[in-house]
Amino acid sequence: SAGSGGAGMVVALPGHPQLPESLAAVCSLLAHRKFAVSFVDRGGVRALLNLPKGPLTYHGFARCLFGVAQVTSAMERVLAPPASSTAAAARRCVEAALQALDGGHDSARRHAANFLSLSFPFPAILDAFDAMGGLRLLLNLLRHAAQLATGASAQAKQTASHACHALRQYCRAHLHRRVTLALAGAPADGTSGGGGGAGSG
Repeated sequence: SAGSGGAGMVVALPGHPQLPESLAAVCSLLAHRKFAVSFVDRGGVRALLNLPKGPLTYHGFARCLFGVAQVTSAMERVLAPPASSTAAAARRCVEAALQALDGGHDSARRHAANFLSLSFPFPAILDAFDAMGGLRLLLNLLRHAAQLATGASAQAKQTASHACHALRQYCRAHLHRRVTLALAGAPADGTSGGGGGAGSG
């Protein structure tokens, strides 16, 4: 299972036919708040991020990340101090989401966009997204959808809608940061390394 961790498991699972089904089961359980919190506390997210990724698993990974992000207390635990741990966890989560945005199919992209939408209020996620050039990937996805225009499938249009929402949340998070820093009299280009969410209302 994803929550059991262990480097040996990572070696044994590439191409494993049961991995997508296992991820789907974890996704279903993450809908329950107590499970999501316990999953994080027991190293489930860390183990999840260590599993092999590919076209057949991007959807499951993105759904699991989205499931964790839906539970604020679970996401706060993922990004808990110290700052070095917070930054590393944020970087790995964002990297997995961007891989799904770039290489996954529409369903994986939708869940990755939803994860980002819910996670942008956390400064560490916002910083990691910027550092990895995530905005370019998000805009490329929207540009591609615009080029398809009326020829886009219903799924592609839905993906574009979720990407638009993620972009709006991204801009909102940056605006909240700048307003907060301005009110505090801090430099406008300052960054906040904490994991706690802000401006999600």
